[in-house]
Amino acid sequence: MSELNTKIESVIFDYGNTLILDPFPAILEMKSQEFQRQLIKCDYRITLTDLLEAWAKANREINLRFISHFCQEEIIIEQALQSLGMNGKDASKIGYELLHVYRQGFKERLSSDPRRNEIRRTLLYIKSKGLKLGVLSNERKDALDFGLTCYGVIDLFDLVLSSEELGIEKPCVEAFRQTLDLLGSSPKKSVSVGDDSINDVLAPQKIGIKTILYVPPPEFSFETSWRHYRYSEINPDFVIKDFTELEKIFDHLLL
Repeated sequence: MSELNTKIESVIFDYGNTLILDPFPAILEMKSQEFQRQLIKCDYRITLTDLLEAWAKANREINLRFISHFCQEEIIIEQALQSLGMNGKDASKIGYELLHVYRQGFKERLSSDPRRNEIRRTLLYIKSKGLKLGVLSNERKDALDFGLTCYGVIDLFDLVLSSEELGIEKPCVEAFRQTLDLLGSSPKKSVSVGDDSINDVLAPQKIGIKTILYVPPPEFSFETSWRHYRYSEINPDFVIKDFTELEKIFDHLLL
């Protein structure tokens, strides 16, 4: 208990499925009619159902360094289209149009999400305790900034850091060390908050950072090649299922 009561100075938040819940499935559904219109323009007999299934499969399976699965990227949609028989040149052209529609949906989805008010209130509460707030994410830098801006919370963070900027990804512990250096804090005085059992719990624990595991709602709690939910293998300091629970936890930590 004495370690838990060490004076906390900073909090490192994960981005995907922690601050912002994965918008990908909802955007595919929301923009399905516009995707259909783009398919009609091409000379391939690809149904909307086939497109959405292939896109979701490519998104689950592609695991490259410094890639955005939330904002999406050309390589994901192009792989999906090519798996449906489209040649590379056409996949690039049609993929560009589909990606443009998707990113419009991304902005609309995040800007109108009722959960964003809950997240902002909670972050403001934690910040009011005098703590430095940072974001460390494997999301690409421009996508990370865009997402937090659309969500209306980017102004609350003292540091927003992408692994792309560091040249190293979580779960490499050096990513956490460099984040803390930039925040001017130390592991023993810091807390990691995230949903990923390996990236956000096991990794920071290796250098003495306290950890809070956020368990997303069931519809978002599915593993991919780039997201790990092996909860039986970890021992975080705290586990929450509602983001607002952080208020009581930090009240306790700051006693």
